[in-house]
Formats: sequence, structure tokens, C-alpha cells
Amino acid sequence: MGLPSYITHYFERDYGPFLNVCDLSESSLAALIEQEKDALTEFNRFAIGPDFFAFRRSADDLLMRLYEEKFGRKPEGRPYYATLGTFDRTLNMFRDGTKIELPLSAFGPGEITFMYPDHAHLVSLFDAPVTRYGYQLPADYRSKGFFGRVFTHQELVTEHEGLAIPEEIERCRTQGRWVGSYVEAHIWKRNIGNEVFF
Repeated sequence: MGLPSYITHYFERDYGPFLNVCDLSESSLAALIEQEKDALTEFNRFAIGPDFFAFRRSADDLLMRLYEEKFGRKPEGRPYYATLGTFDRTLNMFRDGTKIELPLSAFGPGEITFMYPDHAHLVSLFDAPVTRYGYQLPADYRSKGFFGRVFTHQELVTEHEGLAIPEEIERCRTQGRWVGSYVEAHIWKRNIGNEVFF
């Protein structure tokens, strides 16, 4: 089974693409939470409040640590998030969600990585000292070869079938689950916002 040759970056139209909420100062984050806490979205993380963003920042920090371990260098900044191929349910996280599709050919080594399921599970995997939200590790997670792994595109192409990722995605989608229904992509390329993709 072949993998899509593109990723999809989802974002709130009012704020624009290629942003990471974890880059905000505490005061800017507090203002954003106040502004967005009543938004009518399928999953309103702002309604949860600051604890959710402590969780999110912890997951981000762990992902950045794994990036450094994999490539032997710190990333230039926090990643921007996307899905491999399309998972348009993601649009429901935003009041006025929109998306950009980006070809994988636009990225060089170390400029894009992947994880299954998304990086939120790292908080439980590494027992980070924050309140946990969302996805919890299954009892048999040690028997699966994808938890806690950051994949390059080539590694994902080579290993995804052997790791039964397509079957896991199909099972999650059939169950109507959000997390587990896509492969998460991490955009590490810093000047991507200056480029135009068709």
C-alpha cells in the first residue's frame, strides 16, 4: 500500500498558517485562551484552559528531544503540524478552519518527520509531570514498534506496513476515533511560509 505524496497543514483562517501555540508567551496564551474559550468547535482545547497547554508544551518539548536524538542537532524551532495525506476532520478543531496541501518533494532531510499516533502520547510514554489529556497508551504498546518513534519519510515508507500502521488507522477510523486515524507530520522547515505551493 502506497503512502500519500503530500501532507495537509490545517489552521485557523483568522491567524494564518505555520504557527505553533507553544511559541506564545504566557500572557499572549492567556489572551488567546480568553478569546477562544467559547468557540463552538468539535474539540475546543482553549475551553480546557492553561493546563491543556502545559500538556501540549510538554509533548512538544519531548518531540523536540526525540528530533535532536535522531538527527544529532537541535531543531531550529518548534514544529508546525500536519497530517500525512488528508484527514479533514481536523478542520473541526477550528472556528473557521482551512488547509494547505504541501508536496513531500518540497522538504529536504530533517525538514519533515512523522509520528504515529500523534505526539501527544509522548507525555504518557515518558511519564511527564503534567496532567494528561486525550490519547492514553494501550496496555500492549510495548509490542508495537511505532510508539515514541520519529520517522523520516523513507523510514515510514519502508516500515509502515510491517508495523501495521494502515490497519491501526483503519480500525481507529471505523471506531470514529480522532487520534490514531492519521499519521502526524512535523514540519521543521523554517522558511516554509515564504514559499508558494500549488
